[in-house]
Amino acid sequence: MQGNEKKKHGIKGRAIVSLLGAWGFLILSLTGLVLYIEPHGRVAYWTEWRFIGLGKEHWDGIHIVSGIFFIVTGAFHIYFNWKPLIGHIRIKLAEGIRLRIEFAISSALAIFIAASVLWHIPPIAYLLDLNEYIKGSWVQRAEDKPPYGHAELDSLESFCSKMHIDLEQALTKLKKLKIEVSSSEEKIKSIAKRNDVRPADIYHIIKGIRRSPG
Repeated sequence: MQGNEKKKHGIKGRAIVSLLGAWGFLILSLTGLVLYIEPHGRVAYWTEWRFIGLGKEHWDGIHIVSGIFFIVTGAFHIYFNWKPLIGHIRIKLAEGIRLRIEFAISSALAIFIAASVLWHIPPIAYLLDLNEYIKGSWVQRAEDKPPYGHAELDSLESFCSKMHIDLEQALTKLKKLKIEVSSSEEKIKSIAKRNDVRPADIYHIIKGIRRSPG
């Protein structure tokens, strides 16, 4: 009797897998929506974009790990429900014509969705257009858009060289505004993070300092 009660109240692997699958679905849904509305990577990193305190790299990481976790959970779910699944497939195969119709409809829908993405076919294309519009709407000022890809990863010296900014004057102006720079080799991203500003703000401060043609 005690053994039966212990078995009855023990931890059930199938229930854990089902709950983990539900959590995985919720997390993937949330991260998927965030990835849909977040700005393009070059803008997100340049402006230190955040959503409920998390940056693009955090949301991307959660989405990727949750996706892998959801796949693993799904594999365990199939394992625990293998017999009912096989029984369901056998019943559907016995129905014959109905199964072929369902398979044809689902396949046609999947092909249509894939083709809509590849060749920009409405109405799926409208979702892609809306996605692009929302991502672009985060750029409110010219400074919010980096002058080139991953500019925040360049050193201050390299950045100034590419943007034709006088390095010494830039250092002087940053120091005057209490922006600490360890050296001209320090990355824009590192300078911004240490001074609690955005890479875009650093550029906004020094962009008007032009190097003489000589």
